[in-house]
Amino acid sequence: MSSTREKSIKMRIWVKGALAVSLAGATLLISGCAQGVDKISPDFGVALKQDLAAQIAYPEGAPATEPVPADGVRSAAAMTRYQEGRVIAPSASASEVGQTADSASARQ
Repeated sequence: MSSTREKSIKMRIWVKGALAVSLAGATLLISGCAQGVDKISPDFGVALKQDLAAQIAYPEGAPATEPVPADGVRSAAAMTRYQEGRVIAPSASASEVGQTADSASARQ
């Protein structure tokens, strides 16, 4: 019977401790919010808005373009080369493509 009583006492102590920690944490959160309200910069969020605007190339939608027609003979030749292990390597890697424009502008 004493073990059941000890478990009950330990449970009460644990609940009271958890409640105290929760209240302390909530108090810290609330006090942090109250002090920072008047310290927000007037241009808060401008960088985010500018980044979003820069990422949206065509807000009204992309301009209509004609699709590139598929070339069946060329596609079949590429598939055959792939199956035979004779894939043509690309002439430039993705990291090299942007370097040509950057290096030309850096020289000027």
